[in-house]
Amino acid sequence: MPAEAWVGAPIATTGGATKRADVTAELQSLQTQRHAAPQAWVGTLASANIATGALKRSEVVADTNLALRAGLGNYTTRIYYEPFSAEEARRTVQYFRMRSGPEYVAEVARLESGGLRLTQTAQAN
Repeated sequence: MPAEAWVGAPIATTGGATKRADVTAELQSLQTQRHAAPQAWVGTLASANIATGALKRSEVVADTNLALRAGLGNYTTRIYYEPFSAEEARRTVQYFRMRSGPEYVAEVARLESGGLRLTQTAQAN
């Protein structure tokens, strides 16, 4: 809205009704309150129905490799990253297709045989 179109009382840009001492007192009272453990607001593996150790290391590494092959890696080093773009959606669909297809089974088999270290992952170049 342009300034000329504004009708009403001017908006204060400096000062305020709350005094610094009031803010400090409220902060100190909040800091003395007990807070819930992170598990109470994040949840635990049990609350998410995830059994600890449900996957083998080779399965986790295979999942990571497929994500990297689909182009979901190195997003922090891209010049432009738009998580809701059509390109990112395409990459995500490709990852889920590979994750639920024969590529995942083949990657797990490749990691479990041939003497490859299980921590070896694909490069996201």
